[in-house]
Amino acid sequence: MFLYRIFRSPILLSVVAALALTACSRGETRVARWPLAVHAGSGKQGDRLGVLAKGERVELIAQEGDYAKIRMVDGQEGYVEARHLFLDAIVVSQDAVDLYRRPSASSGRAPGNSNLDRADVLFVSDRQENEEGQWLEVQGGTTNADWIAGWIKADSGYENDATLVQDALLLEEAIRKGDREVLDELAGESSFIGSAAAAALQSLEPEPVEEQPAPDDGAGDATN
Repeated sequence: MFLYRIFRSPILLSVVAALALTACSRGETRVARWPLAVHAGSGKQGDRLGVLAKGERVELIAQEGDYAKIRMVDGQEGYVEARHLFLDAIVVSQDAVDLYRRPSASSGRAPGNSNLDRADVLFVSDRQENEEGQWLEVQGGTTNADWIAGWIKADSGYENDATLVQDALLLEEAIRKGDREVLDELAGESSFIGSAAAAALQSLEPEPVEEQPAPDDGAGDATN
């Protein structure tokens, strides 16, 4: 009876449940939605260990309130704000991908649908399945002007290859800065990223041409 009371203790059951949740989290990967500071302790406590790059993948060890304990690719462990970690990052690979308000075609196009372009990077926050199939809840964009948020059908014109995602993020930054050198390098890629980079190059204002000084027609004339 004594052992039965111990194992039925609410405190012990809470501890066991917490350990079970932690064990379930191990091995799961997450992706940083934004550049994200990593601290040695939760709640921004302890030394700052570094900053995750946008789109960087980490291993989720456990979640403690609003903070997630993670393991970086170099094996170092730390804490970040959990709300900025997403399930996955994908890149749009086709020109026509529909973005819906909810996981149903009957919900209508989401307001950000017109902002959805080829080579855009989207971050996945949820996955659902219903009678219409599998759906991904996504968001993307960097400002309110081109913000993207809604649901897309699974396998509807995107790639989740890590290299393609990183190239697309590089393209996004190069377009923002008008960096011709990076755009020219990406334009040499054989993937759809290359096509998007070439189009971005064409849309840039032409580089100004330095005007050469007009020749002096009277130069060298002999005077009497």
